[in-house]
Amino acid sequence: MSGSNCVICNEPLENGQVLITIREKGAKTINEVSSKHRHQNVFVVAGQILHQECRKKYTNAKEIQKIGKENTDNDRFDRLTRSSQYFDFREHCLFCGQSAQMSDRKYGIEVYPVRTFEFQQKIDAICKDRKDSWAADVLAKLEYAQDLPAADAIYHQKCSVNFRTGKNIPIGGTPEQKRKKQGRPDHTEANTAFLKTMDYLLENEEDQLTIKDLVHQMTQFCGDLAYTTVHMKSKIKTHFGDEAFITDVCGKPNVVTLRKTASVLLQEFHQSQKTSDPETEKRDIIKTAAKLIKSDIKSMEFSRAVYPSPATIASCEENIAYLPDSLKQLLGGIFSEKDCDLKVAAIGQSIMQATRPRSLIAPLQLGLGVQMHHHFGSKFLLDTLYQLGFSSSYKEVQKHGVNSALQGDDSPQDLEGRCIQHVADNVDHNIRTLDGHGTFHGMGIIAGITPGYNHKTIVQRLNVSLDDIKQIGKIDLHQYNFDRTSKLSLKFESLAAQQSGALPDNISLLCSTLWPKKRIGWSAMCNLVQDGAYPGKSTIVFLPMIDLEPGNLSCIFSTMKFVCNEAFKYRANPMLTFDQPLYWKALTIIDNEPKDSDLKSIVLRLGGFHLEMSFLGSIGNIMSGSGLAELMETVYAPNAVTHMFTGKAVARAVRGAVRGHFLIYNALTSLLLCEHFHVSSTVLKDHDTENVEHLSSLEDSEIHNENTFIQDLNKLSYIFDEILERHLPVDTLDQNEVLRKIRDSISTFRKSHIENRTARLWFLYMDMVDLLRNFIKAERTGNWTLHLQTIQKMLPYFAAAGHNLYLKSAYVYLQQMHGLSRNKSCNKRSSHVRLPCDEKK
Repeated sequence: MSGSNCVICNEPLENGQVLITIREKGAKTINEVSSKHRHQNVFVVAGQILHQECRKKYTNAKEIQKIGKENTDNDRFDRLTRSSQYFDFREHCLFCGQSAQMSDRKYGIEVYPVRTFEFQQKIDAICKDRKDSWAADVLAKLEYAQDLPAADAIYHQKCSVNFRTGKNIPIGGTPEQKRKKQGRPDHTEANTAFLKTMDYLLENEEDQLTIKDLVHQMTQFCGDLAYTTVHMKSKIKTHFGDEAFITDVCGKPNVVTLRKTASVLLQEFHQSQKTSDPETEKRDIIKTAAKLIKSDIKSMEFSRAVYPSPATIASCEENIAYLPDSLKQLLGGIFSEKDCDLKVAAIGQSIMQATRPRSLIAPLQLGLGVQMHHHFGSKFLLDTLYQLGFSSSYKEVQKHGVNSALQGDDSPQDLEGRCIQHVADNVDHNIRTLDGHGTFHGMGIIAGITPGYNHKTIVQRLNVSLDDIKQIGKIDLHQYNFDRTSKLSLKFESLAAQQSGALPDNISLLCSTLWPKKRIGWSAMCNLVQDGAYPGKSTIVFLPMIDLEPGNLSCIFSTMKFVCNEAFKYRANPMLTFDQPLYWKALTIIDNEPKDSDLKSIVLRLGGFHLEMSFLGSIGNIMSGSGLAELMETVYAPNAVTHMFTGKAVARAVRGAVRGHFLIYNALTSLLLCEHFHVSSTVLKDHDTENVEHLSSLEDSEIHNENTFIQDLNKLSYIFDEILERHLPVDTLDQNEVLRKIRDSISTFRKSHIENRTARLWFLYMDMVDLLRNFIKAERTGNWTLHLQTIQKMLPYFAAAGHNLYLKSAYVYLQQMHGLSRNKSCNKRSSHVRLPCDEKK
């Protein structure tokens, strides 16, 4: 410190005044006051020693305001005086003050007069926006002249362009530049501009500024005096030292990143320990830890050129690995839960996003934004989550959506070992508009690929236009000219007899028998015990939509053409699923096509989801007036039951009605068993022989029957628990004597009550629920034989309920599907294609 001077007062430091060591924040404040308010070249760095009084006075707001007012008044007086001495509006440029040459009473090519007062108003507004010395000089001239057209003011076109676009005076435009003598150049202005550029770097560090960006920014401050790229790179390394490193990030060359190394931060921490106050020391430790973590976050390389993949967003391990080690250790020490990896990753990524808001896209924040937008479509919700730091912004989520759409589908190039099926149905997008227009009603298409595959498409972050989307989301339309005089060549033929020998559904019987005790439904039981070979989860690929009415024949024809082309690309047989109205029209189109048409190779399927809905409506129609609706109303609301019985309301019918029918089926099975074995319902709930107190009131035969039934229930309960714990295979139920005896008892009881019409109605209801259960089982397990058998058994119920369209379509569907096994001419394009009839699981 000996021999050094204070950079503010230029007096020796050892003159008796109190000294102070400047830190990073204090150095930044002094540099801002020097460049922006005092217009001086004072520059300090963290760790430098100054006079305490000099520093206070130099950064005092009142002192700065006083000096600024004096400088403004003096500059204003000097400009007006200087203008009055040599400036003439008729001879000199309004902007640069230099002579504007005229020839033969005509202005030069680049010299123009001020013709309108609007021009003066625009220049006045630009002066207020620029707020620099050139703007102040021009503003003084405007205030002096008041009316430029009347003063015959002129200006250079180049000067006008530079002034309007925020650039500096053209080279040689100022009198000082023209009168400047040759000699050693003065670098004071360049150094000041460099310091301003470094302040700009500190303020906008998160934008990943390159050396070229900084050179351009310095040009805004000092024009052609700005450094070259090589010299700027050298000056930055000299200015910041080890705190700056220049590297290539996200494809951008020479990106400048500032950080303090751990050794520097720890050294600063130890140097600042001059107090023994525990609270102060605790705050210093926390501040140093925050700086260390922030330094680690800044030193990591991230890419905004591409979005995180779905696999990355879904992987907890990859999201944890996304965090720097210091941040993981901090959050891991705070959280007390055992399995808190997801929370650590989520909060850690929120901290990283807040630290570098413009240079990274956190995977979990993007995933949450996309999910919330998909479920709710609320801009308010996403903006609220974004402001709280939990999610990406609504604008970023929309940008991700259009970029994802731009990638198109990422179907695998080869379907070897996979099966592909296409499904088409109407899709609606009902926008809330005042006039009701602007809604979308068209044909949507998806492809289901089994087994599925991992999405590997990288979604790039680009600026996508509507024309780009139109180019990839395009399906060629084909006009279909239907001959109304033609008729379907289809004929109703006798269906093949149903295959016999199928194993009974023992799991259903076991669940229904033990339901009062175990309270485990059929769906849950199947889910728990299902085992064996599994082809894997299917992948759903969304394909482009057709902006036509779905029922339009040309729309259906274009859909089938598109599906054929997609299937033929994979050398696969096209399989297409429609609901009943579209199925019948598609069937008509295929039937009227020539024999060599590609559409003849389509395996046309009737949608299972709509078949299930229609069958639910049939159950409701057949059981109307039986008391079934009143029974369901004890569990569901009356309005919900009405919709469930029609089968039209998807959410209520398919979810609520199925579960409601299964509950009633279990209750009827329990009543039937109690009636047949002459036992009370309490026996089913608690079948322990030691707790049965009413045996003394029964006759010997009844006691024997009840004891036998209780023993059977105990055996079934034991088997039930063993199967759930995977100690017994499910196949053992096929040879179980207790289940066989209960099944025979139920069959005997039903035969003995065949003359009772009420009993027959409820037995019929139980048969329909059994059909519904088998249909769901066939759809979930891919059992093609059970699928066809169940639909064939549904036909009488469609007829009884008056569902004639589904009766006709289902009959033709069965007729064609049974023909696939006998005639595989539709498979003429590929010998290795797996047809639905080949899949028996």
